Amino acid sequence: MYIRVEVEPCDLELSANQLLPLTSLQSAFPGAVGISYKTLKGVKRALRFDGISFHAPEDGWQEADEYTVQLSGKNSFPFDSYENASKQFERAVNMVQKLIEQGYGDMSYLAPSSPPSPGSASPRERLKAFRRKIADYRVSNDDLTAGFDSPKTELEKQFSELSAILVGKDAIIDTLRKRLDTVNQELNGQEDHEHCRGEIQKWRHQVETLEDELKLFREMASKQENVTNKVKSLTNELEELRNTSNTKIQSIHTEYERVCREMREFQRQHELLLEEHSRTTAQLHETEQQLYDMKHLLDDVRQRFEESEQSYAEQIRTATELQERMCNENVKLLKRINEMENETQGLKKVTELQSTQRSNSYSNLKEKYTALMEEHEEKINETASLNQLIENLNRHLTDITVKYKDLRSTRDESPKNRYYM
Repeated sequence: MYIRVEVEPCDLELSANQLLPLTSLQSAFPGAVGISYKTLKGVKRALRFDGISFHAPEDGWQEADEYTVQLSGKNSFPFDSYENASKQFERAVNMVQKLIEQGYGDMSYLAPSSPPSPGSASPRERLKAFRRKIADYRVSNDDLTAGFDSPKTELEKQFSELSAILVGKDAIIDTLRKRLDTVNQELNGQEDHEHCRGEIQKWRHQVETLEDELKLFREMASKQENVTNKVKSLTNELEELRNTSNTKIQSIHTEYERVCREMREFQRQHELLLEEHSRTTAQLHETEQQLYDMKHLLDDVRQRFEESEQSYAEQIRTATELQERMCNENVKLLKRINEMENETQGLKKVTELQSTQRSNSYSNLKEKYTALMEEHEEKINETASLNQLIENLNRHLTDITVKYKDLRSTRDESPKNRYYM
């Protein structure tokens, strides 16, 4: 079971380059993994994180009045994590400063000459002397390691500072031991043995306390070394992950180029099919025009038949000539119809061949280009409708021929009752 707790806002100090380090954020809010803010329109946006620090918004930090910390859901860290190591380091520094300020032990070994006694030196002076001693120790270490060590990271600098503090603690304990021996020697010639014993017990208690703290600091140093090894291991894993990602990106780019080539080839085939469809459509339009001309020819025949009725004799003669002409024309029309049927059959075969070619060409890309296949099927349906129209026209021509024969037989039987078609 977990509960949600609201935290009061606090001010965080930015770095010299106007960035907010993750360590500063997690020192104030343990478990924080990000920062977000709201724009003037109420849109929630997260700050960009480069792995070390958070960058300011596009218009600077003044773009928002307040920022929201994003936690990881629940605050639970292992003992050897970076967060606990930072807290232990802060506790160690605070403990050493408190020991110095409270006057534990004699700090006379820090002065180069005429060391002040614990009663004459103030805690501030002893703290300054202790810091100078640590600074001298750092300078000596830097001189020894100059030209051999690579630039230290922030975590390594903290480890160096902790090591310097541990060295200072060792020096304090050694000085206290020397001071204890001196006090023991001085107490041999004094009369107040009870008071001296109390002082000795007090100094021994302080030495034991400092030894326990030294042991604790050594354990902390060991934990910090483990954390350093884990950081190096995570860095190596991150580098391997980056190399693997680059390999996958390269393979995806190669696959993308292959798909692009296939798309271009498919587009070229599609254009060829469109050209073939255009030619087929033009042939169908030409066939429709021929059917239209035949209709006009039938109208001319009907007009000639009406004009042949001016006189009975002329009608007989004209009818005979018209019969012969119509027979010839019918023969021609039948031939033309047969030719058109043959052309229609040829067009059907071409259409079926085109449909087969399209089906064969689209079989490999059927799942990817369903829309184009539907368009192709619509074109086939249009061709079928045109073929149906041609068949209807053929049936219509047949009906006209039958009606003409009936009209001629009726005219021969009763010339006075004429039937106008």
